[in-house]
Amino acid sequence: MPDEVVRIATRDDESQIIDLLHVMHFENGMMPLDEQCAREFFARAFDRKGGIIGVIGDSKDIKAAIYLLLTRFWYTNAMHIEECFNFVRPDSRKNK
Repeated sequence: MPDEVVRIATRDDESQIIDLLHVMHFENGMMPLDEQCAREFFARAFDRKGGIIGVIGDSKDIKAAIYLLLTRFWYTNAMHIEECFNFVRPDSRKNK
């Protein structure tokens, strides 16, 4: 089996990313999940408005995702990259 490749997610991946979100929230969520808030946040990446989502897998079988956001701390204009999440589906954690 060849190594998996990280690709940039598109809107075609949204339903699979939402499915992954539910698994991620089940494992790590601290507050109630608001799917609409998440969709708005994902739209920043799909619309290239400071975010980017990298995924492993095709749009029908996403195994992992990472969300990076270009942002700044409240006290400075210096930008940095924030990792919002980095998650691998439980059934894909022991693969290459």
